[in-house]
Amino acid sequence: HPLQMDGGVVFASLYAQALTELSSPDLGRIKLLRDLAKENADKASHIVTAISNHFYSCAPSMRLAALYLVDCLLKNVPVPYAPLFEQELPAMFKFVWAGASNDPGLRAKLVKLAGTWESQRTLPASVMAAILAIITQHEPPPFSLPAPVVAQSPSPAPPLLWPPPAMPGMPFQPQQPILLPPPFPQLPQPPQQQQQPLPQ
Repeated sequence: HPLQMDGGVVFASLYAQALTELSSPDLGRIKLLRDLAKENADKASHIVTAISNHFYSCAPSMRLAALYLVDCLLKNVPVPYAPLFEQELPAMFKFVWAGASNDPGLRAKLVKLAGTWESQRTLPASVMAAILAIITQHEPPPFSLPAPVVAQSPSPAPPLLWPPPAMPGMPFQPQQPILLPPPFPQLPQPPQQQQQPLPQ
């Protein structure tokens, strides 16, 4: 008899091939992969393994799209996928977060995604707390006070060089003397009148 292959393994291989085409967060392709996972829920463990293997081996630019697919399954097909992804999700989130240390735009999208999980209570409290800890350990608080300004003593003025050094290839040109205004001319003194002798 020919060797019978497990149907879950075969489907997981086909699903993994479809994941390689998820190069960007394309909503249409994410919905297609979601529907395939929903219609084959009996093979959920194989599908989760295929998504996880793809997530950790794909190019860094494709990780966000894979995480969006996980988000889509958590919110739209929670049974049976939520319990299979919940415990692994903090590690997946941290993997993308750490790789986006020089990409503030990607980190902003991750913060927004985590915000939807928190507001919609998609995840158990312990899992959500682990994801929020990843964000807060790497991001400063949003309203942190500015660091105090330490007063520095003014640096001393550089010594005055005189005569100034000559420019290369040019003889030293002394400064022109300062011309002072001429002194005011002396006004002529009025003639002194001779005193007349007093009468006797």
